[in-house]
Parts: sequence; C-alpha cells; structure tokens
Amino acid sequence: MSYKRGIVAVIASTLAVAGAAAAERPVTVSVRVNAMHASGDMYGAGLALSMRLNNGWFATGTLDNYYYEPSTLASAVARPQFHSLVLGAAMGRRVPSRYEGLDWFWSAGLAAGLPQGYSLQNTAALVSGTQVHLTTALGGIRQLGEHWSMSAALRVERHYIDIRYRHEASVEEQRVSTLTPAGLYLSVNYRF
Repeated sequence: MSYKRGIVAVIASTLAVAGAAAAERPVTVSVRVNAMHASGDMYGAGLALSMRLNNGWFATGTLDNYYYEPSTLASAVARPQFHSLVLGAAMGRRVPSRYEGLDWFWSAGLAAGLPQGYSLQNTAALVSGTQVHLTTALGGIRQLGEHWSMSAALRVERHYIDIRYRHEASVEEQRVSTLTPAGLYLSVNYRF
C-alpha cells in the first residue's frame, strides 16, 4: 500500500536529516528497555539517537525490538508470541524543572514495525504487512554527570497491525487490527 511506503519514507527522511545535522548539534545515544500492556504483554529493548534543536526541542530516531504475548482477547484459543522490529522518529520538548539535574519531557512520533510470526501450542499467528505505530511519551531525565543521564517515561501508543490467529485443529480465525499499548520505558543515555 502506498500510504505505508509514505510513512516509511517520512521516517527515513527524518532520520537522514537528523544524521546530517548531528555534526553541528549535541547528540545523545540511549539504550532503553520497554514494558507495555495491550491485550497481553509487550516488552523489548532498543536504541535511540536524539539531537537537540532550539528552545528545548529535540528530534529522535529509534530502533526497537518488541515481543508481543497476546493473552486476554475474548477467546479460548491459545496465543502465540511474535516479535516486531520497529523503526521510528519523534519530535519532543525538554522542559527544565525546579529541581537541579532533573528535566521533564514529552514527545510524539511515528514508527513502522516489521513483524515476524511464530507458532506455539498448535496455534499459528500470521502477522502481515508493515505495522504503523503512533507514539507518545511523557517523562523525566535525571543528569548523572556531564555526559550521562537516565530517563523514565510513561508511554501510550496506537498500533495499526494485521494479526490473524488460527488453531491448527480448527478453521476458526481471529483477527486483530489495532492495539493501544500503555506502559513505560527506562533508558541510560550518553550525550556527546
């Protein structure tokens, strides 16, 4: 579909512009872990590259690997686990707090997921096409030194996906087209 290609092109362009400007602006590299819940558990880890802009604004490019364990959809059919490699871009703003060494931030972005399906306990999951993720985060950053910091954020996302579950002994198939996961992430950051 052309809109999915357009989304991937926007994300790739944002990351390319961020990379070209990185030589002129402070850049932060982050390693993060994610834990969210939406009709089951989602967890993963990833990398982020953030660049400071003007007046507290920043641009971020991310690469995450999410593992999905759907478990609470309205059916007795067993749920297989699958994972998705997610490439994203976001814009946000960092706001100083009244506490020294602590800043608040928010961000909103767009990501594209490349899913992989698994079979488990006689159940097959077919995950097709590119996922589209709308992302938001609200959190805090604590400075640990001149270059090091830690971040924690609450996240809410909207995932547009195509997941179909089918038990091998049945023709019954269930389909999930959207998920709205909420949770948090923790990251360790190094600013160059």
